[in-house]
Amino acid sequence: MDLFWVRNLAQAKFVQGQWRLPNELQAKQHTKASLMVTIRDIYQELVVAVNTYNQHVQVTRQIKLLPIYEQSDQPMIGFIMMIGALQMRFERKAFRLQATLESLQGFRKVQELIHEFEPRIDGLGGLSWIMDGKSIMTNEMIIKQLLHDICSTAFEMEWNI
Repeated sequence: MDLFWVRNLAQAKFVQGQWRLPNELQAKQHTKASLMVTIRDIYQELVVAVNTYNQHVQVTRQIKLLPIYEQSDQPMIGFIMMIGALQMRFERKAFRLQATLESLQGFRKVQELIHEFEPRIDGLGGLSWIMDGKSIMTNEMIIKQLLHDICSTAFEMEWNI
């Protein structure tokens, strides 16, 4: 639960159809910080989800998970999930998040951008994501979408061989 958002709701005033916060600068700083740690937060939750998945799946279809750092002393900018020769890269590009599938088809590497997530900040400083210009997503929903996409693609590739 986003307790920062709840606190802002309790302290805000609703004036002419918009929320007015007592400290708008603090809300902007908090939201920017939230944007920067989204990858880390998703990764931490994904570690738990992948471990659970791997406990219940055949060994040949287990998911491997690797963090991506721009430089060793910098915050995490993304991660890679792998099942066999299939990889999904999830990376922050400026303030957007992108999911790209990479696979080997014959002797060539194929990359496909499958999702782009744009941040949406509401009047109380809450952060959510718009996936592909359509669906509003939370971190948990992003994790489920990524797991679904990599598993379904791996399954389809397995049957097309």
